[in-house]
Amino acid sequence: MNTSTQKNNYNISLIERELNQALCEYKLGNISNVKLILNSILQKYPDSTEALKLLAMISHTQNNFELAVIYYEKIMQQNPNDIDCYHKLSLIYQQQGNFKQAIKILKNAISLVPNSIQLSNQLAYNFAKQGQLTDAINLYSKILEVIPDNITVLWNRALALIKNGDFTKGFAEFECRQSLPNFEKSYLPDYPMWDGSDLNGKTILVYHAEDALGDIIQYIRYTDILAKKGGKVIFAAPKPLLRLLNYISSIQDLIPLEAEIPAFDLYVPLLSLPHLCQTNIDTIPGKTPYISLPKSNGSTTINLQKSSSTLHTFSQNLLKIGIVWSSGHRERNDTDIPYYRDCDLSLFVDLLSIPNISLYSLQVGKWAREIDRYKHHHRLYDLTPQIQDFADTAALITQLDLVISVDTAIAHLCGAMGLSVWTILAYDADCRWLIDRDDSPWYPSMRLFRQPKYGDWQGIFEQVKIALKDL
Repeated sequence: MNTSTQKNNYNISLIERELNQALCEYKLGNISNVKLILNSILQKYPDSTEALKLLAMISHTQNNFELAVIYYEKIMQQNPNDIDCYHKLSLIYQQQGNFKQAIKILKNAISLVPNSIQLSNQLAYNFAKQGQLTDAINLYSKILEVIPDNITVLWNRALALIKNGDFTKGFAEFECRQSLPNFEKSYLPDYPMWDGSDLNGKTILVYHAEDALGDIIQYIRYTDILAKKGGKVIFAAPKPLLRLLNYISSIQDLIPLEAEIPAFDLYVPLLSLPHLCQTNIDTIPGKTPYISLPKSNGSTTINLQKSSSTLHTFSQNLLKIGIVWSSGHRERNDTDIPYYRDCDLSLFVDLLSIPNISLYSLQVGKWAREIDRYKHHHRLYDLTPQIQDFADTAALITQLDLVISVDTAIAHLCGAMGLSVWTILAYDADCRWLIDRDDSPWYPSMRLFRQPKYGDWQGIFEQVKIALKDL
């Protein structure tokens, strides 16, 4: 063996030892040590793909996207056929909301491996995020020709179909959610499931353990159809909705969620009702309002004018606007990082530059206290102490002129009650809000405002300001 070969073998062995050491430190969670080792390798061997990949991965997991992109692009310059790098780079752009760039990267990767199911699925997903729904649906369909029973692909195509306004196919395919790994099958009752036929006096349990509160408010309208088909409807309501739903005549037996369920004959998941009732975009049931303010029992109706603890003055000359800036997702995840549907309260406060409005916080949960930073604003009031459940919120919003909310259950409540509501949507809005519309077929009293680009809350509030001035 000549001297040059011996030297090369020694260098390779040295890199391997240092990389192994870096991996050991990484498993121990000593990220700073990992970076020191890897940067030391790169100083001596700038083209070490393994070191670059590990640094890229660490940067990505720490949300240092710019640095991760630099590393991955350098790897791809050295190894243009490294498909894994294309995929990971597309994920970074996707997380940043740069779906166009993610699509470009994925198309380049697919040109190298045309039959990659993983890359095609990722491309279809980014098509949908970018709003290219026809492209997404067509690509998902091609993938399903190869793997027809892939539940994740079926689920993603269902969402794209619904968002594209094809409710018939979309809601039918939406049923695949019951086969998703995170679907809690243990909650499903061991009873026959309703098939859409006449009920003829049978008792039916409407099951909703999979739903958020906004979903319940949106789809509770379908209990009217069950009643018209001769069903006696049982609905177990979560505590925040119990009083509110007590006045829906189509529910014969409303019980607390934790209570023992009375005897029943059939069950149906709440989110399966649009499919089983053959809903299309023109046949959405339930004229609004289908939820009304509960009858006064001395505690549910709250008079803003008498609420001196939070309202210093109550001028009939000002437009009274309720506001909600944070969703339950942020609450459930228990994180200080805003959920992508949530905006900063300061954007609402900035609306007070319009002279003839006053703002009333309907925000609940831990993020309601963000309003304390703005106590000096004399036209910003906090209604949170008066809200114990959705019946209280319903009583309040009937006394306001308008509610402006991010995508939350409060927006659904206003729509279900037929009250004026402006819902401000993230760029990649939920499929229920369809696409390229400023209205909702689910809620005639609702107006939609959409981000002009990913994460652009400032842009959406400029639209709101103009609309308020016109109003």
